[in-house]
Amino acid sequence: MMKSRQYLKNSARAVLLLNLLFSFILAGCQQNPIEPTYKEEDILSTITKICKEEFDLDVVTKMSTNTLWIYAPMDRLLDKDYGIVEGKVFDEEISHELSNILSSVGRVLLSSENNLEFYVMVASDIKAGLDYTIIGNVLDTKKSYAGVIHWTEINRRYVISFTQNPAAIDDTTGEHMQAFDIGFEDFLVAL
Repeated sequence: MMKSRQYLKNSARAVLLLNLLFSFILAGCQQNPIEPTYKEEDILSTITKICKEEFDLDVVTKMSTNTLWIYAPMDRLLDKDYGIVEGKVFDEEISHELSNILSSVGRVLLSSENNLEFYVMVASDIKAGLDYTIIGNVLDTKKSYAGVIHWTEINRRYVISFTQNPAAIDDTTGEHMQAFDIGFEDFLVAL
């Protein structure tokens, strides 16, 4: 009987020590929440800054309640062989610039606190009066950066339009681009 009591005391001490050790381990594993790199109020200026400093591109940014708008005035959009060579729309330089803008937007949205649902990039040929518009879903973009959605799938999820717009002629500040909220239903219908 004496051995049982001693055994119970030792077992209780061992359990207490294990619980204490487990508590310390859990406390050590808890980290402070990761702070976003960009605050919501800095999103517009950050995208503008990244595009200018890293890619020498001038863009204008606006924000509505749930949608980020990026305007990229360009001297030309279409490739010199557009309409002559099948499948030739943008030349490599323009495609690269548009990709850099979208990459900048993705980087900032991924590393920021925001409640945005959509982003719209409007690239305008300010000489010919053309608007090339891409509408993307922020959640899809975050999933793509995380590797949950393949980049080819994210490209299929963009809403893309190419329209003639005389208001784009000589518009370097994005005055003709009206920022508004995009509804999820409207986005799905446009897909």
